[in-house]
Amino acid sequence: ISCISMNNMFIHTPNMSTSTISFNTISCETMNGMFLESQFTGSGLTNWNVENVTNMEEMFSDSSFNTDLSWNTISCIIMYDMFFQTPNMSTCTISFNTISCETMYGMFAESQFTGSGLTNWNVENVTIMNGMFRESAFNTDLSWNTISCISMNNMFRTTPASTCTISFNTI
Repeated sequence: ISCISMNNMFIHTPNMSTSTISFNTISCETMNGMFLESQFTGSGLTNWNVENVTNMEEMFSDSSFNTDLSWNTISCIIMYDMFFQTPNMSTCTISFNTISCETMYGMFAESQFTGSGLTNWNVENVTIMNGMFRESAFNTDLSWNTISCISMNNMFRTTPASTCTISFNTI
């Protein structure tokens, strides 16, 4: 049996802080809101195969997520608010293959994510980066090819990024 959608699967689950989730996710295409507003920390996700997932919108929003992730997200187009309001990410490293991603609106907004792992992201196809790091703990140097991006409104609003070197190719 193949599961194509895991949308909102564990939404609003309060007692998941010590849970380990192990699934065969090779056929999954959508995971939006999967752990939205849960106490899940991310244990067991490092070995997930998410190469066919196209939508990770709000996947960990307002959750207790605090795990390093190195995923092949080659098919993912939507990462809207993926880690929005995640307070425990200050030491996390997020390493994704983002070549197909188009929307990163609010991806790390209002989180404690500092930006570890983002330097090698390929964001050349992302068109929307509005509020991507808005009111977060982002504090990492970046040099990205943002040639397709049409909107970066409030991308670094109220972040410590003023001490960073940010270099974008927008031509």
